[in-house]
Amino acid sequence: MTRERLRSFSMRVLREIAEKEGFKGVSAVGDREEIIDFILESMADSRIERAVLNNAAMKLKGNKYDIFQDEQLISSEKEIYPIPDRYNETKIALLLRDPQWAYTYWDINDQDRESLKEDVFFEGFFLRVYEQNNEKYSAAAVEKYFDIPVSESDESRYINLLHGGKWYSLGLFVIVHNKERLLAMSNAVRSPLGYLAENYDAFLQDPEAKEVILSSLWNYKKSGDNTIPQRIIAIMDNQHMKLKI
Repeated sequence: MTRERLRSFSMRVLREIAEKEGFKGVSAVGDREEIIDFILESMADSRIERAVLNNAAMKLKGNKYDIFQDEQLISSEKEIYPIPDRYNETKIALLLRDPQWAYTYWDINDQDRESLKEDVFFEGFFLRVYEQNNEKYSAAAVEKYFDIPVSESDESRYINLLHGGKWYSLGLFVIVHNKERLLAMSNAVRSPLGYLAENYDAFLQDPEAKEVILSSLWNYKKSGDNTIPQRIIAIMDNQHMKLKI
């Protein structure tokens, strides 16, 4: 850290640095150069102390300390920008919590919200939950749906999913003049199958198969071809051989 660099800092930052370095009564000192002299002398003393143990490990540690110290001084000058509560966008998102529940949150931008409030025919909002047979939303993919009324002050809620192994997406709707209008469409999430296998006892006695199924490497089905893919069998065999060795 050079004198020129320190001169670029405000008096507030210089006082904070000096106090950290042990300068007593710095708040009452008004001499800018005196404070800078103390900081430089203190840093020089710290470098001399670290140079006493002159080996590769201490040199590396000293370089890291110098970089960290400079970054700490620079960061003191930076302003803190809080994360906003909202981004003023009309959008809705869907997150899977477990096989039976999902979480959704949404926002409506100020312009859309004010426009709806001024409309005398505005009747409210609702969520439409679509159950689909594939990830991409389309009229052909939707197998069923149900609606959930929400108030103007609502911003999120949990949704109970009807069936495992299905894709779900949400539509944020508004009712104006007794007509539905879509404001935003969410992403799609897939609810995994959640149930006990028919051969439950055999399942518990085979820890390797249980680990594979629970790790989601294999999508267990109630009917049809339930054979474990060959690539997973190869992984299991390889792990078994390592245990024997």
